[in-house]
Amino acid sequence: MNCWIRQTSIRSLMLIGILLMLSGILSCATNRLSAPAAKIRLLAAEEMEDCKAKCEFLTHVTGQSSSLSSSASYHNSLTDLMENAARIGATHLFVNLGENAILRGEAYRCAYCMRSDGRADTSTCEGANASDPNSCQVRGGIWMSIARDRASCEAKGGVWVLSEDISRLPDELAPTKKKPGK
Repeated sequence: MNCWIRQTSIRSLMLIGILLMLSGILSCATNRLSAPAAKIRLLAAEEMEDCKAKCEFLTHVTGQSSSLSSSASYHNSLTDLMENAARIGATHLFVNLGENAILRGEAYRCAYCMRSDGRADTSTCEGANASDPNSCQVRGGIWMSIARDRASCEAKGGVWVLSEDISRLPDELAPTKKKPGK
């Protein structure tokens, strides 16, 4: 009888040990980022003003995980979130909501058309001095809208540039700020 109790205790301890090792291994098994997702830059709250001014908002994205471990769950949710953002062509991502198992964020594409002279493409009035489409037309000019995608950029003879660093995006891409009192 005494021998049977010892064998049962040893088996129980071994089973508990195996379960603990297995749970540790499973909690460390996290997803790896694909090459496009690895290029996505996560944004800090301080960068959002520049991002909203100079980048194109694509959509809200979600990332989910079914892992039981909270650290693995967060990592897997973030990986899924970045993969979903990469799938739609995002270059930047702001994680704004969620807990470990479900994260939500805003996906942006920070890109611009660089003209042949090295400056950022902007909307301009060809043939007249005007700053908006209506006054351009009234003055006999032709309004040339800013290139918002690779095809229209290349059609204008420019090069489509995906930017990793929002602070390095040309200031011409930000909306014109009015001076106080004017």
